[in-house]
Parts: sequence; C-alpha cells; structure tokens
Amino acid sequence: MGELQPDAIAQSLEAFEQLAELQQSCNPTLPQMSGKELHWGWTRHAQHEPRGLWGMYDQGRLIAAASACPQWWRTPAESVVMTLDVHPHWRGRGLGSTLIRHIEHHYRDSAMRKIATMVAHGEQDDDAFWLRRGFRIQGRFHQSGFDLSKPLDEVHRLRNKQIHEDGFEIIDGDELRQRFPRVWRRRWWRLWSEAEQDMPGPEPPNPRPFDVFVQILERPGLDLSLCHFCLHNDEITGFTSLIPYGLSPQFAAIWMTGVARGLRRKGIATAVKVASLDAAKRRGLSWVITENEQTNPTHTLNVALGFTPRYTRLWMVNNRSAA
Repeated sequence: MGELQPDAIAQSLEAFEQLAELQQSCNPTLPQMSGKELHWGWTRHAQHEPRGLWGMYDQGRLIAAASACPQWWRTPAESVVMTLDVHPHWRGRGLGSTLIRHIEHHYRDSAMRKIATMVAHGEQDDDAFWLRRGFRIQGRFHQSGFDLSKPLDEVHRLRNKQIHEDGFEIIDGDELRQRFPRVWRRRWWRLWSEAEQDMPGPEPPNPRPFDVFVQILERPGLDLSLCHFCLHNDEITGFTSLIPYGLSPQFAAIWMTGVARGLRRKGIATAVKVASLDAAKRRGLSWVITENEQTNPTHTLNVALGFTPRYTRLWMVNNRSAA
C-alpha cells in the first residue's frame, strides 16, 4: 500500500474516475458525480491555495482518499474544507486518521484555524469518528427527493396558472440565453447573489463574485434546458436549476432556487419547480434530489410539493487548529 502526493493525483483524470468509484462504494445508495465532474471541480473550481489531494492504494486500486482546500466560495477563506472517503472493507485500520493527519500537516503554517467537512448522518460509528477528532456539529442539511413516477398535485399546477394570469412568464435557460445573449449570466447572478444573502446556514452568507459564478456555469453536465426562470417585464424574478449526476444519470440535483425580495411567498418558487420537474420527467429522469439547511423555508415548500425525506448531512467543524 502506498500514498500519492497531491500533485500526482490532481493531474490525472483517471485518478478522479477512481475517486468517483470509491465514493460510490462508500455511499452505494446515494447519487454520485462522475470522475469528469470531480476533476473539473478540483482543477477549475477549488483553486484556492494551499490545497491538497491524497490517495492511498492497494495493488493499484484506490481504497482511501482525502482532499482539502480553503473555502473557494468565501473571500477571504476562513476555513479549510476537507473530504474523506475510505472503502468499507478498509475501515477500522487507521487509514482515515492517517489522511486527516496529512491534512493537518499540510496546513500547519496556515492562518486558518478551522477544518470543516460534510458528513452523512445516520451511521453512529461515522459520527463518533469525527467527534473523537474534535469536530462538532454546526449545521444540519436535510436531503429529500421527488419520485418522478408520481404525479404532481393538481393544486400546484393551478398556482402556476395563477402566476401566468398575474403577468409572469416561465421559460427555460436556453430561451433566457437566446433572449438576452449578452446579459443573461449577469442577470441570473444578480438574483442568485440576492438569494444567497438571505439563505440560512451555519455560516454568514458570502455571495460569490460574478467571475466565480461564470465558472460555475461551465460545470460538466449543466443543461440550461433543465434550468427555469420566472420573468416579469423581462426581469428575472425567480429561478431554479437542475443538474444530473454524472455517475447516476437517473438522478438530478436541484442546484439552487431563489426568488426576488418582495415577491416571495407568491407562488414563484413553486412555479419554477413545477416547470423543472416536468422537464426532468420529459428527459426520462427518475428522481430529483434537493438539500436544504434545516431552517431554510424552501424545505417546507419541497415537502408540500411531494418531496420525501432521504437522509441528513452534518456540517462539522474542528475549531481547535488547522495546524
């Protein structure tokens, strides 16, 4: 068994394809991103330095991996964000602890004094693993899913009809780009930023700059026909977006939903989500997955639409030191 240094694994798309397979082995019931998506996230998105990515192999097979980088969505970054995956057959042998020590050593001279990670909740041993290492729960995110084989309640379609009668229009992202070829990204970003500022969570909001948002739109698998927008007088008043999982193409994730201040609780979020679910069903998808922080009112909306609980993830932070 050996270890690869960060630069070696980060240069290789094949390594990320193995990482995607490892993550699927660790969470076989959860939809997973493809190696191409993971590679894009690492090479194009998580670019803050210093960062590190480590793999542990047995006979050429990736059996454990960890990544760490400063928070790419915050300026300046306040925490190191890490992931950790250990194949089920290799747990209990100290691999995870070894990788965490690598991360701590990598950031020994960093000014950032926190390490944070997202952990699937439910396995008592997994929770205890992180708690023993000084991590504490700072947020809970509930995932729910919509089974596209089931029909939407007719009351939601009636609300969509009312939205149209009130002068609002629902279009997809392809049409948005055609109508506003020069400014569609910036208009979307303005409402996205406004929605992010009001989104509850374990950390204060910190909307991302326009150039970072544009990078996000280059994500593999992003299909504008699965993104829907509510317009009024050619202004975006609401949106939602779906992204299929590369390794689990029958699933799509709701990336984000937002509605302009002053127009919330008027059925706009429901209208764009209904349009999005209809598009996903026409595409032949089976499930639409979403995740919300436990105090986010969007969670209540999703339940009303017919989303059912799947699992909970914990945002866990070690406040002692990243050194």
